[in-house]
Amino acid sequence: VFLLFECFHVSIFNMKPIVALIAVLVVIHSVAAFHFTFCSSGIDIPPPVPESNLIEVWFLEAPLFEAAFGRFFENKDLYHNAIGIRDRTSGLSYTIEYDAEHEVANATIPFVIDSGNVTKSLQWLNAGGICVYNGINDTFWLHNHTLMAVTNGSVLNYMFDWVGKDNSTHSTYETFYVWDKWRGNVLVEPSTCAEFVWRFLKELESIGVPLYL
Repeated sequence: VFLLFECFHVSIFNMKPIVALIAVLVVIHSVAAFHFTFCSSGIDIPPPVPESNLIEVWFLEAPLFEAAFGRFFENKDLYHNAIGIRDRTSGLSYTIEYDAEHEVANATIPFVIDSGNVTKSLQWLNAGGICVYNGINDTFWLHNHTLMAVTNGSVLNYMFDWVGKDNSTHSTYETFYVWDKWRGNVLVEPSTCAEFVWRFLKELESIGVPLYL
């Protein structure tokens, strides 16, 4: 409890969005139901494209839980992030996003399972994963479309290979930072949609792709 509380100090001067988010997570978690199927429209990693193809990389942002709550969290500055890929040469486009496989609420708060005797156990549905799907839904990603880079097919092929490796490395969804004390040593790094986007962009930068910042 102490460590979770410590995480919220990062917004100590603007607690309303955090309080609203926690309340929603608790409510969703309390009904113990999955409201969506993770990556239901996902595809396999696309096959390699010609190295000379011209590729756009986009930062995408939508209000958090937009499908259930509309634009409510937009007013709280809370968003879901993803990467958009547009191939100018072929006309194809893709969305790449990281999410909790069994909803964010269930990945944040474990279930206490009572087996009917003295023994109780925890069930923590905290798997996280990357989903790639065809197209970019401009209606859903309505808050922010920002062009981050223009590169080539060779880089895109590399990044799709990197996506598979990142998916294996960050297979647990983690909502919060955990410190040993406020602003002390980080014990647990978060792994959410936002962290995935920054990992993706940092990888691009590390291989020499200039970002539009």
